[in-house]
Amino acid sequence: MEGTVVNSVTGAPVPGVKVQLSWSGDTAYSTTSDAQGHFLFDHVQNGVYTAGYSAPDYEWDDFFRGPQGVQPIQMTAGKRIKVEAHMMPMGHLMGRVVDERGAAVPQAQVEVSGSTMQLVLTADPLGRFDIHKFVYAGGYRLSAEPQRGFHAPDPDPETGAPRAWTRTWYPRVTDPESAQEIMVPPGGEVRDIELKILAAPAHVVRGVLLQPDGKPAPKVEVALKGSLTPLTATTRADGAFEFPAVVDGQWYLSAELVSAGVKLRASQPLDVAERTREGIELRLQAPFTVTVKPIAENSQGATPLRPRSVMLSRMEGESRRTEVARGKFEDNGDFIISGAYPGSYEITVLTPVGYYLAAIRQGGAELGSPKLELAPGAPPITVVFRSDGGSVRGSVEDCGSGGVLLVPQDPAQRWPDLIYKERCQPGATISEAGRYDIAAVRPGEYYVVAIAQDRLATFFEPQWNDEMLRHASMVTVRASQAASKDLRALAPSR
Repeated sequence: MEGTVVNSVTGAPVPGVKVQLSWSGDTAYSTTSDAQGHFLFDHVQNGVYTAGYSAPDYEWDDFFRGPQGVQPIQMTAGKRIKVEAHMMPMGHLMGRVVDERGAAVPQAQVEVSGSTMQLVLTADPLGRFDIHKFVYAGGYRLSAEPQRGFHAPDPDPETGAPRAWTRTWYPRVTDPESAQEIMVPPGGEVRDIELKILAAPAHVVRGVLLQPDGKPAPKVEVALKGSLTPLTATTRADGAFEFPAVVDGQWYLSAELVSAGVKLRASQPLDVAERTREGIELRLQAPFTVTVKPIAENSQGATPLRPRSVMLSRMEGESRRTEVARGKFEDNGDFIISGAYPGSYEITVLTPVGYYLAAIRQGGAELGSPKLELAPGAPPITVVFRSDGGSVRGSVEDCGSGGVLLVPQDPAQRWPDLIYKERCQPGATISEAGRYDIAAVRPGEYYVVAIAQDRLATFFEPQWNDEMLRHASMVTVRASQAASKDLRALAPSR
């Protein structure tokens, strides 16, 4: 087997690519492409292999193409196989974090987010950052803030009021909705980005941490989350804590204490808006047990049904998920979570094949969303599945390796479990349109839209927004019936 490795953007050969032939998951042969991108495996034993390619600053493009994933290679004595592998060059985002005077912010926390990735990294001692992992072509938003301990900004020049550094988005805004995307071409570089952090009025947050019996909890660390690096304070002998410099925003207080072998926790949201917050009582709580009852429901009644998984994600604010509470299935089909704490949660289930999520109930009342409040003594959660779902199918033009989304028209119904996604299945010939077929869909009114994509992440997650839905088709899904809708793919969301 011989081949050439080329840059999928420029077509130029890529030297130094590690090429591997694997057999039953183990590496059988390995080599490296030469200066012309050429490689050769000679005297390969008969068998079925898969090839893999890796190099710094590149991703193997072929890995993401086609609904079948990596294709096997049949090696037979006397047969010579020639291949051309395509490597997608990663982009670079390079710049510097500075304060309002233009001085470097050492070890600043920098977050980069785009349609395919979100990560936080630490700048170097001169405030410089170079982001080149998972940076595909597309738009990215950057934000930054100093590490704790960085010198405080000057007081307000007009009022003399204290200020604190606040998380700042490029080019220089504190509202993420006003952030400007930085566009990276395929394999391109965006250099000399200057991200100047802003200062905002600082307020004091004071409170007391209490044990479950109402007594003070001394010498416990309290965290105030809501930025890239949480603020922390240690309670005094009377349980009191204080954060002296907190900017406006949605924050989240939390604390933990192990007592008699039991982990106690406390948490609550906190809105800081143009004023000092005092008199806050944060109370530690013991864990409790939550019972989830998954059932299949039909006209004859209900029977236990085991989904592929059940997760309870703790919510801090509307969209921020923290840890996931996990449990185990009992012999009677109930799912028991023994380490939950009071607070807001979102339940997510991996629906069994052939079923759809019909309802979530708590104590007999049907919930309007997968979000729920949990406390000791809370009634069991019943997750209802049905098998009389409809389907939506049709042809799709110009989808490439993109996919099709089925989104409820009612925004209140846009739960993660009720948004259906499927990759485009290519036609038999280049000129033939692709196909899609989404089965086991909950009956209702939907938008259906195909999103073109010239490359695909390992786990397909097509991105959409309300603007795309305005150009989408509408379809009605009825129980046990198939709906047909032919589509033309839209450009991917940025």
